[in-house]
Amino acid sequence: DRCIDLLNEVPNNKPVCFRTPCCDSLNTLSPRFFTEIFAKTTAKGNFLQADSSVMQVFTSADPALPRELVLDADGKEKFKKYLPTDRFFANSIENYPYPFVVDRLCWEFPCVAPSDWAAQHFHKPNNPQTIEDWKAALDCTVVKQGVFCLVFHPHNWIKPEQINELIDHAVTKHGKKVKFLTFREAVERLNKNVLGGQSLRSDKGRDNGVRMLDVDNDGLLDATIGNSSVQQTRVWSNQESHWLTTDFPAVLTDADRSHLTRFGAMSGVRGAMLFQPVLEKIWNFEHGHWHVKHEKHSLGTKFAFANELLLPLDLSIRDVDHDGKPNLVVVQELGISVSGWSDKCWPSAGCQQR
Repeated sequence: DRCIDLLNEVPNNKPVCFRTPCCDSLNTLSPRFFTEIFAKTTAKGNFLQADSSVMQVFTSADPALPRELVLDADGKEKFKKYLPTDRFFANSIENYPYPFVVDRLCWEFPCVAPSDWAAQHFHKPNNPQTIEDWKAALDCTVVKQGVFCLVFHPHNWIKPEQINELIDHAVTKHGKKVKFLTFREAVERLNKNVLGGQSLRSDKGRDNGVRMLDVDNDGLLDATIGNSSVQQTRVWSNQESHWLTTDFPAVLTDADRSHLTRFGAMSGVRGAMLFQPVLEKIWNFEHGHWHVKHEKHSLGTKFAFANELLLPLDLSIRDVDHDGKPNLVVVQELGISVSGWSDKCWPSAGCQQR
């Protein structure tokens, strides 16, 4: 907190991104970091908007990537070899070089593997092969039209002139296909181009009602915005390469929990479902719009939300009994209630003590 407040005191400066120490060598990143640390604000009200601590590994499992970019001459994986094998290391994803949202409030910019630490750990510092593999990783990133977030340190694991060689490769081979941005510039572009001028966090650092999900089941992420100022659904059209905007029926930022809302999916229903059990409403996204699927008295939930103790603390849509149908899991002060979907409604399974 003190570091963030101190950085905010620099004139004309607004820090936006964090990287957990040793994220390339140890499992220093965790769900608790995002929920209990990153999602908070400092005592002075300052906060961040992005993180870059997850290692992204290109592999031969991605059919879009040329084999010569992801395999060494011996046929083995070019980038997975850099993941440390002398310890348990779980902080990595594969073939997704794109920003993604973590816990509603954070843009995660994955780091390219290897880092300079991982490279020197595998084949000693300043190895020329590190630069050749970074060039291949950059070429993969251009193919995927993703982000290339490099991790390097002032610890003599890589030389400045080697970094210059990588930059020269980017400019010479790819030209305008590669754009050098700060994290602040990258977040600004996400807010403008993906979220239509909104952001994941409000001016006070709270949940701004923005959710990223595939509303039309076409395999591509869309954006929904539900706050007091904007209620909008932004559907990405891959054919037209732009966002199609339509309405959004709910507010997702209600502080008193009376409008607690969750998204889900249902067998036999193509688009996303939007559940608001307190108001007893369900919407379905189909034909480019949200339509009321079930209204009051048709849900059958029978949850008595008449007082504060019975208002839900949290909701989840899960298939807990593996029957292909959604279950509504409601956490209340008095316990947990699980309801199974039956005949277009949720008959309550009753309240179980936690």
